[in-house]
Amino acid sequence: VLVGSGWKHLLGVYSLLKVSGFVAGVAMTPLPNIYDGTQSLPSGVNLIGTHSGAFHCDEVLACALLRQLPEFQESSIVRTRDPEVLALCKIVVDVGGVYEPGKNRDDEHQRGFTETMNANKRTKLSSAGLIYKHFGKEISSRLSESEEDDVLYHGIYDSFIEHIDGIDNGIEAFDGPKNY
Repeated sequence: VLVGSGWKHLLGVYSLLKVSGFVAGVAMTPLPNIYDGTQSLPSGVNLIGTHSGAFHCDEVLACALLRQLPEFQESSIVRTRDPEVLALCKIVVDVGGVYEPGKNRDDEHQRGFTETMNANKRTKLSSAGLIYKHFGKEISSRLSESEEDDVLYHGIYDSFIEHIDGIDNGIEAFDGPKNY
């Protein structure tokens, strides 16, 4: 039986997944248009760029998280590795080899990348973790009745997104004591 903040964390994660359309594999919100970068791209909408080829849970979650924000709710997703096409995107996740949050470039794939959620965490961030680090308070506040709910914000990271970060970085959840 879940009580107290544990229940609230679970409800927050469920709400995030439900709003994102990922509960039980059933789309509950309109899915975005997805382009491969060779088609004519739409104008007048903010584009979210990510890599082409095999997709991974971190960039799928990063895109779903972004689409919870008013700025990106109507965004189309462009899957490409072409720098010229990515330059047209309002935000780029998991591709491009650049981490510059002020320019909305959120790729963790470069030498020396060591970004974590905070000084108390050891797990390096995936693209989902980067998006949550920079937009998570706004996303979690949309799920909560209060404007800033730190319990929910930290609970979603600790009980869900950090696991995606760990998986993306090849960290076993358990190899003795719990790693994350």
